[in-house]
Amino acid sequence: MESQFQSIPIVGGGYVTGLFAHPTEENLFYARTDVGGAYRWDNDNSMWVPILDMFGSDKHEYYDVASIALDPNDPNVVFAAVGRGKKYNILRSTDRGNTWTETNPPSDVIILGNAEYRWCGERLAIDPNKGSIVYYGSASAGLWKNTDPTKDKNWIQIPLSQVPLQSGDGNKVGITFVAFDQNGGTDETGATKIIYAGLFGNGETDGIYRSTDAGRTWELVPNSPKNPQRGIVASDGTLYVAHMKGVSKLSRNGSFIDISDGLRRGAYCGICVDPNDPKHVIVAQQNMNSHNNLYRSTDGGETWTKITCIRGTSPEWWPEWFWFARTSSIMMNPFNTKQIWYCDWYGIWRTEDVTAEGGAVFNAYNKNHEELCIATVCSPTSGETRLFSGIHDVTGFRHVSLTEIPEKTLITDSEFNEITSYAVFELDSNIVYRVNQSHEKLTGAGYKSTDNGKTWQRFSPSLPKDYIGGKIAVSSEDPNILVWTPVNKKAWYSHDGGSTWAPCDGISINVVTTVWDAARVQLAANRKGRTIFYIFRSEIGFYRSMDNGKTFQHIKNGLPTAYANCFSVKAVPNQDGGVWVNIENEGLFKSDDAGETFTKLENVKAAQAFAFGKAKPGSKYPATVYLFGRLNTDTQPENRLYMSDDMGKTWRRINDDNHKAGKLVCMDGDGQVYGKVFFGTSGRSIYYYGPGE
Repeated sequence: MESQFQSIPIVGGGYVTGLFAHPTEENLFYARTDVGGAYRWDNDNSMWVPILDMFGSDKHEYYDVASIALDPNDPNVVFAAVGRGKKYNILRSTDRGNTWTETNPPSDVIILGNAEYRWCGERLAIDPNKGSIVYYGSASAGLWKNTDPTKDKNWIQIPLSQVPLQSGDGNKVGITFVAFDQNGGTDETGATKIIYAGLFGNGETDGIYRSTDAGRTWELVPNSPKNPQRGIVASDGTLYVAHMKGVSKLSRNGSFIDISDGLRRGAYCGICVDPNDPKHVIVAQQNMNSHNNLYRSTDGGETWTKITCIRGTSPEWWPEWFWFARTSSIMMNPFNTKQIWYCDWYGIWRTEDVTAEGGAVFNAYNKNHEELCIATVCSPTSGETRLFSGIHDVTGFRHVSLTEIPEKTLITDSEFNEITSYAVFELDSNIVYRVNQSHEKLTGAGYKSTDNGKTWQRFSPSLPKDYIGGKIAVSSEDPNILVWTPVNKKAWYSHDGGSTWAPCDGISINVVTTVWDAARVQLAANRKGRTIFYIFRSEIGFYRSMDNGKTFQHIKNGLPTAYANCFSVKAVPNQDGGVWVNIENEGLFKSDDAGETFTKLENVKAAQAFAFGKAKPGSKYPATVYLFGRLNTDTQPENRLYMSDDMGKTWRRINDDNHKAGKLVCMDGDGQVYGKVFFGTSGRSIYYYGPGE
């Protein structure tokens, strides 16, 4: 069967921060997420199609989406504000997100797709009367305008004397929304006259700003609500604002009115208005917990009815609290206003009739919405399990199928909600170890399975709970001999399957230094023959234990000792003493003598990650090698995915320009199927490349 790129179905699990319906084309919906890119709805197949997967490792920040805007007069045009830190952009597509061009705003325009108040919106807005005008409200640099986004770097800042910066020293929230009153008239150029912008801050300057001359001048609307989160203009020109203390509205020629009576007091964010009835409004309460309330008004907010929300179908592994948790956005289908969508911390839900007697049944609609941050992937060489995954915030899974959603997570103790490492005994895949952590509570534990991961028992519960996460490895000869490198602890060994532990001698550093060290595999065990353990950190060098983990020795083998963001050490399957190391921009190094000497692969320029998988049938080599990096012949800025059947002598590219993997943090070759490899990403869950299932 032809090889292909696929996502392993897990479904949802990450924060969906916005939903969008095109007003003139039926079933044209979009969704944005904080770390997993953006999606377009495929109504025929009831699934979401990712539309940012063409961005690679050099632009992995683009998977953090701060805002989306649709051109109401052209269903093919969509804009997306993406990025964080020093890598961000405002993207424009004329083919519904299949391809993108960068509009390149100035460096002053900070875009924070994964920051506090990422649920606000929408900061991007296209003039409904003149589609060549686009506004963007930034987090820390005010309001910006583009009068021709087909030109590069054509963004102009609205004077700060008119729309100021956020005050205070808290989170940089800034401009939370821009909204047009489409029916408020146009100026001589055809641009919409009345525009609103919400400024979230801590002082007298925050509130709602309004322009009545197509954006030439702006003023703060008197008595406007503080700390606005979302704003939407109804067909009669009424502006509805969801803010931190409730909901308010502003008629075109009136003043702000608080319409929170009848609502549970507190913060509100999600809000939608019937395009055919300006008094039909739905709002969502917002707090950190699940079970946020929805309210509906048919009289413009004079009275509210709490909607009875009934949980319908969802993936079996989703816990009870995956339900109206910090609700961010509500979307009304403009062609069927009884159909309401909402999104939250964990996914996307839809009801077919928000007015139904007895309550509105919400079903999860997340097929192909894969938005998890992966800590580790591990593919056994035998047994029913095809893949073990470790995932931040939701523990991890035992995947016996690559096409079916797992029924449950590997939660044993709910306190330790992340798996950071697995170790499978090479001679019997029924024996598996794993280590867990909670990065919030800084607690952890370790577990053992003797049935290929079906059931687990905690090992050494006497260890303090601050022995958390990190990496674990098991001997190739004896399943009871282990080495564990917990976060911010020295290396430890066990000779009784984890019941008791003792510190390893000869290595005084804390090998794993943070709870986020998923991209750095610092510990490995020889996979055939002798019991040998390896520890490697790029800045301090290579260590080896030949006495069952009791003692490690620093082996001076010529490896570079420079700090690197991404490095790892992995043993070669089916080769006694075969061990390889990657050091990001230094490249890929291999050893056939248990690390005594290393040879650099001269054809590899940079190696962010690598993995071994099942060898090609009939091959004389012990394994297939997979690489996420750059070859000497590469000129592109991003890393590519390669595979080699001859242990790195030659390589062939296996990804394409539509699947660049973004921020890949871990990988493992399929231990049972030649040509298949698994990629764990930071936000786009797990891909695999290889023969279809």
